[in-house]
Amino acid sequence: MLRPARIVGLDIDNGLVHAARKNIRHYLSELQTQEARRAIHRDNSHLYLYPSCVYASAELYRSVCPANYVLDNDDLLLTQQPEYDMILCLSVTKWVHLNWGDSGLKRLFKRAYRHLRPGGMFLLEPQPWESYVRRKKLTDTINRNYRSICLRPDQFSSYLVTEVGFTGFENLGAPKCSARGFQRPIYLFHK
Repeated sequence: MLRPARIVGLDIDNGLVHAARKNIRHYLSELQTQEARRAIHRDNSHLYLYPSCVYASAELYRSVCPANYVLDNDDLLLTQQPEYDMILCLSVTKWVHLNWGDSGLKRLFKRAYRHLRPGGMFLLEPQPWESYVRRKKLTDTINRNYRSICLRPDQFSSYLVTEVGFTGFENLGAPKCSARGFQRPIYLFHK
């Protein structure tokens, strides 16, 4: 099991950032309660030290923030330093593609690669091309980008290996999820 030293969550949608922070508060509260019960059970003394997750809660809460991961131009990619061992990109590619076209999506992929340390992993859940159709008329920009897309989701794996530089990938399969539309394949790319 992975035990990350740090987790950073980004989303361009303030509403989703708010929901993520709310979830953090909820789950940390549950963890703190469970840890406190275990500590009391182990040691019946009345001296109780706060669980370690209490100290992490404020930092974790701040680590989810509104931000756009798509850089404004390719030149900014040169400033990106490797600092993560794993990057998750779940249910995002369609929205990046529709809002910034092929160039924005390619920039996201290249930034993720540069952001990873050697041996790092990129977990990708692309939405299928058919799902783009339902959203193509949201704005004029989205419609224009939709019509100009050349790099389709079924080509992402090849692009990430041959153009971006990942050494290989695995298809981890689709999760067994009851929520409609979330039974999509997940890919793990290796740097």
